Amino acid sequence: MKIIVIIFAINCVAMQVCSQQKLNDSTIPAQVKSTFKKLYPTTKAEYWTKENESYVAEFDSQKKEMVIFIEPDGKVLKIETRIQPSGLPTNARSYIAKHYPGKKITDTVITKDLEGNRIYEAEVDGLDLVFDGNGKFIKSVIERAVE
Repeated sequence: MKIIVIIFAINCVAMQVCSQQKLNDSTIPAQVKSTFKKLYPTTKAEYWTKENESYVAEFDSQKKEMVIFIEPDGKVLKIETRIQPSGLPTNARSYIAKHYPGKKITDTVITKDLEGNRIYEAEVDGLDLVFDGNGKFIKSVIERAVE
């Protein structure tokens, strides 16, 4: 049974890597580019990928690493901003210290959706730990691979 779970996890990660190939700028719909340019007029996307039906741009804005998810019609689904681990809510940092003692936080992001809801993610020991805006633990997921 354990082997089946491991094979399933490997397949999921492999599918995510394949689905996130870099896209040629000419393949990005005009509405998607327009939305990006409207929100970040002085910024250029480092590269575009596609996740499910959304177009995903990775870029730097105001010295912050960011990722934006835009639907083909130009609607923004969410915006992720890389933050320092100290930017996590106290409750999230306490949860990590208690449940992953001695483990290092290797990446942290804050995600905002259109309604202004915040979700924090902290990568610890190969897992993305997800917390709500107050730092309450929601779930853990296997870290997604990005090229």
